[in-house]
Amino acid sequence: MKPSQIDVDGIMTSLGDSKYFHTTQYIMICIPMLLASTNTFFYVYFATTPEYRCNNLTQSQLSQYNISINEEDNLIYDKCSIDIINTNGEVTGENRTLDCLNGYYYTTPVDKSIVSQWDLVCNKEGLAESTQIFYIVGQMIGGLTAPYLIERFGRKPARVSSSALLIIFNLFGAFSPFYSLFAAMRIFIGILREAFLLSSATLVCELYPKEKRIIMTGIFLNIWSVGNCLVGFIAYMLKDYSWNMLFLFNAALSGYFIVDFIFLEESTRWLIATSKINAAEKIVKKAAKQNKVDFDTVWHITLKDTSTQQTASPVNETNLDGRNCESNVEANVKAVVDQSQIEVEKEAPMLVKLLVIFKSPYLRKVTIVMSIAWAVDMTSANGIMLMSEVLGDNVYIVFPSICSLEILTNSLYAVSAKRFGHKVTLECFKTFSAACVITASLIKLLAEKSETMKYVCLVLFVVTGATANGATGGDRIYISELFPTEIRSAGSGFATTFVRTVGLSTPLFKLLALNIPWAPGIIIGTGCIVSSILLHIYLPETGNLVLPQKINDVI
Repeated sequence: MKPSQIDVDGIMTSLGDSKYFHTTQYIMICIPMLLASTNTFFYVYFATTPEYRCNNLTQSQLSQYNISINEEDNLIYDKCSIDIINTNGEVTGENRTLDCLNGYYYTTPVDKSIVSQWDLVCNKEGLAESTQIFYIVGQMIGGLTAPYLIERFGRKPARVSSSALLIIFNLFGAFSPFYSLFAAMRIFIGILREAFLLSSATLVCELYPKEKRIIMTGIFLNIWSVGNCLVGFIAYMLKDYSWNMLFLFNAALSGYFIVDFIFLEESTRWLIATSKINAAEKIVKKAAKQNKVDFDTVWHITLKDTSTQQTASPVNETNLDGRNCESNVEANVKAVVDQSQIEVEKEAPMLVKLLVIFKSPYLRKVTIVMSIAWAVDMTSANGIMLMSEVLGDNVYIVFPSICSLEILTNSLYAVSAKRFGHKVTLECFKTFSAACVITASLIKLLAEKSETMKYVCLVLFVVTGATANGATGGDRIYISELFPTEIRSAGSGFATTFVRTVGLSTPLFKLLALNIPWAPGIIIGTGCIVSSILLHIYLPETGNLVLPQKINDVI
């Protein structure tokens, strides 16, 4: 028996995949996707660096350091030091420098940012950005562990439990009394956010038959992009409150898990694949009732081929005991599922699949090139988005602008990829991104003081970020089409881990831009050019081709 003998797509089609059940389930899955966006990109707003300088010295400190404040002595309160310039007529005394003995003065209320809350400036510079690195580490851990948990316990339990736990860890983050606890919470939030996103995406993919899967997944990704746009609007609405309010918002949004727990159904595909036939039957029966179709027609006629194919099987002999047709069909289905389970258990472990990939010249080439290309696009897009504070005067405008334009580039990529293929489209996106961002860097290097050029640079960076985001979505699809079905999960999993590892550098682009404004653009542009050349030389086009099933199909 083969798993393909159970026509789950047929079940979905017979139920009516545009009717009440599928529509309400899809809407329920999509509504809380804002949670994935806010947990990731609220960082842009709670880790802003306000203008600051050293606090003034007290009268006792002035006396302690023999500083007399008169017209012959000057004190300069800088960002990280206090400069004392002594003059005495024509004789210049020795200049002295003191640390910020009384902390720092910020131009905004202290509780508006974790930077001012815990004085993450000067010798602590970079610690605010490190919290996002910890978050990405959490995403890496979640990306490695969540797929196993999703397959082992189901899509719904993974989504519900991760959403519920996000309440706890966001509350801990909101009320963290010190930096180290807050940083630890960011790791756990990253793990849970990844589990929530992966389980949600899997539910969407498995809810529809193959004819509608691409379009519904595309809509799902655009809804996610809209969620990214809303992050800036929500942060703006909460800007008069402390940074803790952003975490409280995440905790409140996670409360949606109650709706999931009560109304969201488990994936029928997963239930059948794991031999949970009775549970699958209950869901199909409920869906048939809501969609106003005949359950018997869906359940029996859809599985008719399965029953027919097993007429010579001992399973059919169970009819001799007088059981009805329903029992016969169900027994046949269970037999197919049991056989499927045996085949799954015989699958090679992940390490063996990775060894196969790196032993094959073609698969090794695909894995390395696509890992680099995807990492460049993802790091470029996220790096620019996290640099929003540095790029323009108003972070509440810059960040949403990138996300809004992302919806356009996603749509443009889909149209272009269908017409010209993934390879050509990705090359064009990467080349265009490189041209924009390198131009912006040269402007910063040669005409930094020009107010007009400042806005030109901003536009070029926004366009680059949106274009890189569009390319990132294309990378996800392209890499899945390059690998045979047998090792698709292993190849994509390796590439994802590599991308997350390289992505650890994205929060550091902000620090680099503050110190060397032209450097991030040169790095991003160079990466885009190199990865575009690698794509052009080493990878094939997959457009309008049948996806490979076996390793022998590509070697």
